[in-house]
Amino acid sequence: VNQLPAASKAANKQAAKRALVLAGHAAAVAVARRDVSDKQPDDDDCVIYRYGSFCTGIEVFEGIEKVEILQLDNNVMMTSGTSSNVLDITVTCQGSFPKEVCSVILDAECLKPLHTSCNMVEPSKECQMVLRHFFNNSGVYCINVSMANDVSLAATSAKV
Repeated sequence: VNQLPAASKAANKQAAKRALVLAGHAAAVAVARRDVSDKQPDDDDCVIYRYGSFCTGIEVFEGIEKVEILQLDNNVMMTSGTSSNVLDITVTCQGSFPKEVCSVILDAECLKPLHTSCNMVEPSKECQMVLRHFFNNSGVYCINVSMANDVSLAATSAKV
């Protein structure tokens, strides 16, 4: 093999002149390259398949699966010569622990919100807590209790 530049240029020209002939029949495939800016309006539901491999980590978070009202305790409390109705609501949850608990007090038809309260909570082993609400008037009310964390929301309601 001759390594001289002039000889390699001549060999390249000689190789370029030789033609390769294939015999047989093959289907022709046309491939077109497009830029993103060339997108046609009818390409909105175009599916792109890409092949290859990748590696990633997946972290699964359990959500709050269920919120339950276990007990409703109604008491009358005297403060400064006036009486208030106090309702203690014992709620529990299953699944992960909530970060926030909200309660909404609605009218008897469960349509008009009368009071909304949301509080951040610390997780407990049993996921059980008591929510205390004060009422100026006795009557029938709807109560919605919801618990939420970063990945889920669960709610329940009761009529008292």
